[in-house]
Amino acid sequence: MKIKLLTIGMLMFIGVTISGQIGINTASPKTTMDVSAKRSTGGIITDNSQIMGLQAPRLTLAELTSNTATYGIDQQAALIYITDVSGDPATGQRININAVGYYIFDGALWQKIKINDTNIYNTNGFLTSARTLTNNGFGLTFLGASQSTFWASNGGTTISGIGGSKRANLTLRSNDNDSNSIVSSLFLYQDPEAVGQVLVGGDSRGLSLGSTSTTQPAPVTFMTSTGSNANGTQKMILTASGNLGITLNQTVTEKLDVNGITRVRILPLNGSANAINTTPSGNLSSAQDQTFTATRTVVADTNGVLGYINGILAGQPWNNVADNTSATANTHNIYQMGKIGIMTNNPTGLLNIYNNSSLTNALTVESDNAGSDAGNDSYFYGYGTSKTPGLFFLSANGTKASPTILGTGNLMGEYNFGGYLSSGWNYSLASVRGAYDGDGTTLDSSLDFLTSSTVRMKILANGNVGIGTSVAKSKVHVATGDVYIEQVGNGVIMKSPNGNCWRVTVSNTGTFTSAAMTCP
Repeated sequence: MKIKLLTIGMLMFIGVTISGQIGINTASPKTTMDVSAKRSTGGIITDNSQIMGLQAPRLTLAELTSNTATYGIDQQAALIYITDVSGDPATGQRININAVGYYIFDGALWQKIKINDTNIYNTNGFLTSARTLTNNGFGLTFLGASQSTFWASNGGTTISGIGGSKRANLTLRSNDNDSNSIVSSLFLYQDPEAVGQVLVGGDSRGLSLGSTSTTQPAPVTFMTSTGSNANGTQKMILTASGNLGITLNQTVTEKLDVNGITRVRILPLNGSANAINTTPSGNLSSAQDQTFTATRTVVADTNGVLGYINGILAGQPWNNVADNTSATANTHNIYQMGKIGIMTNNPTGLLNIYNNSSLTNALTVESDNAGSDAGNDSYFYGYGTSKTPGLFFLSANGTKASPTILGTGNLMGEYNFGGYLSSGWNYSLASVRGAYDGDGTTLDSSLDFLTSSTVRMKILANGNVGIGTSVAKSKVHVATGDVYIEQVGNGVIMKSPNGNCWRVTVSNTGTFTSAAMTCP
């Protein structure tokens, strides 16, 4: 061991007490070795240029490895500072040396001296006063196993799902207060390519959405996007006064203001039992056990504002012919001064029946033991310039809204004569029907005459008449059967090339004879 002697000059700065304590820059050491800053006799630091501190031996891991000195129990508590750990890996007593810093020898190994850095990363704690975290132009991310929360440099917050489900969620939870051990929760969810959700759960008693304590009227607006990255537009608004407007950007004037067609899918039938929950007094029944009884009729003004009139038979009434008052009895003769539309709200005639069902007859007229044949008759009268009444059968392909042209062979209409037989009603014992024979640009048409549900005669578009055939090759074409002229002296009238007319008859011997006559 080398022993170095201290000079008298050095001893001037060292105080040694009788008890063996050493003081540096102090004459009154308080411990075995007490190092103080250089102060005046009054205890004041007057030399602010002095470098103060206590340094342990500084060396690299490589230098410590090259040191051949043996460290044992006698060197316990030895202190060094490693300045570099590059080079050969630490082994043996140096196995724990893996970073720059202070190390202390415990009698067997060099142990790293851990400086306790108490912060939110490794230690719980308490604020001692108010604190402000300034981003200073940087973002801050809290990264969890299933999602991350990011505070941008401008203070904005983004929660992102990063786990298996990639769900981003925010939960607000209040502890139990009624001793049922169930907390109340509010959840905000967003899953990938899914509908965003705002839900309450647990012991929560509902979800309230609105505005409160605002300095100005604050409506609640609902917006939706049509997709393709289009901005959302207002589809519904609940005004500050409580009026609800649907698809309306104008002023909402009533409690419910709808700009569009409204559909109610289910309405109770008048008189239906167990149909509603509202009692006659207007209160709520706990069960749907109330009968719906209509007493009013809904009406609307020109602006679409709904109202009502008392009674369920409202509007323009049918009038009693006898005294021009509203008809109230089934026996009254009635009339209307306007057009009547059945299954249509736009009648084109005084009576317009529109039928788009194959299961319902458009018009049925019945007479049950009226007492005379006249009770079964229908009359069409015409007077003056319109004295020729007509009955028209008009047909087209397609629909009423989009009619298309007829095709060859399409029926245009028919008269049917039927009766009640042993098998029931037969509606077409005899018929006259018209058919279209053109291509949609011509007037070609034909008539069929049927008896016993069989075509007996056909008048073609060119005027040829076929009896027993649908292809008449002459003006009168009889396919099968005879032509019988019973009256003696009557025959067949034919015109000769010179314009004279001749009647051809048959004699008693079967000989044809002809006689000149005046042309019909």
